[in-house]
Amino acid sequence: MRALRSALFASALCSSASATGTFTVNTTLDMRDLTPLGDGVVDVDLSEPGMQVSLRGAIEEANNLAGLDTIFLPAGIFALTLDGDREDECARGDLDVLNHVEIWGAGSGTTFIDALAISDRVFHFRDVYNCVLGDLTVRRGSTRTAGQHGGGILVKNSELQLLRVELSENTSRGRGGAICARDSELVFSQVRLLGNEARSDGGGLYFKGQAGLSANECYFSGNRAEGYGGGIYYAGGQWGSAPVHLEGCTFSENRAERSGGGLQVWSNAAYVTNVTFSRNVATRGGAIALQNSCGLDLKNTTLARNRADKGSGIFEDVTNARSWIYVTNSIFANKRVSNYRGDGLISWGGNLDNGHTCGFDQAGDLEDTPPILGLLRDNGGWAPTIELLAGSPAIDAGDDFYAPDWDQRHLRRVDLPGIGPKGISSDIGAFERQTP
Repeated sequence: MRALRSALFASALCSSASATGTFTVNTTLDMRDLTPLGDGVVDVDLSEPGMQVSLRGAIEEANNLAGLDTIFLPAGIFALTLDGDREDECARGDLDVLNHVEIWGAGSGTTFIDALAISDRVFHFRDVYNCVLGDLTVRRGSTRTAGQHGGGILVKNSELQLLRVELSENTSRGRGGAICARDSELVFSQVRLLGNEARSDGGGLYFKGQAGLSANECYFSGNRAEGYGGGIYYAGGQWGSAPVHLEGCTFSENRAERSGGGLQVWSNAAYVTNVTFSRNVATRGGAIALQNSCGLDLKNTTLARNRADKGSGIFEDVTNARSWIYVTNSIFANKRVSNYRGDGLISWGGNLDNGHTCGFDQAGDLEDTPPILGLLRDNGGWAPTIELLAGSPAIDAGDDFYAPDWDQRHLRRVDLPGIGPKGISSDIGAFERQTP
């Protein structure tokens, strides 16, 4: 897919910007389209020969064309400079997307959309579907009025995919330091949310609604919320709304002043597989906090070195019997006396607790057992992971029936000869050690 996108991008650079529905941006200036909107042509400076295509002008034109449009951005810093009063037509301030569009950069390390110079966020998606942001960085957006949400991106009643995107240093005076999504569907793949901040909930991401969130191979680090959910705050519109699916992700050094240093789930369910939580901090639920009617399915996940006054690994505050937590092949290696605080976990086996608060009681469960872990670092894969060091009791100690075939790095789970029970391939946690 990456090779295909690169070929399309190279082809677009050689094509005419006037091709209806396809726009190649060739200026970093933040200027409006001066040609009639809806004519398939963008030119922001009529005094210059040829067509000067800006990002804002291309979005304006795409907003007025039928069907799905595509915008290609080369490497560079695309600074938003047209500040002004709040409006929703992409004329000033944030980039309002009102129609189906794909926006592709040349890579998150080379294409930057920067909102430092304006008093607004970067993108606003409203009532649109099949939208994509790919291979770019969204940074330094802000909502500078109390109660405004989504420091980097605001999504309302929309479908949005983010592929190989980074959101960094965005700030919200309300919810969602990087992204605030309401009544929308989000799909993340290889996305990084780094160093974002919310004055309310969701330092990285705030999500509320029934459509759902899926995140695969994503990295949430250094995000902060003054309320709930340092990395992610996820709330359903009602019980039974679409759950959040997290797979192959890492949450590190996120902070919530109230609960859910890494992940806060409210009135919904979360399915968490091959995920690492490390050094997240909150008053309650250093790694994960669950409140109201909630469900959590935790599988081959590592929770290590997270901190909280109550529930350094997981804090659970539920209001009725519909709530549940299932834990399989997972490591709890946080503050020993408060790894878990709540009404009780249901173990499906193969878990490790460095203390004794989780109450693991099924075959293969280990309590009061140090896991012997390395530090969070790059061990291959999209996000950093925590290595099982030689001699770790978690090696070849998982339950193969429930374990995924691959670990967080997409390395196959293997049986190491002479270690653990004979015939057991799966290690406990998100990391599979490949050598004795």
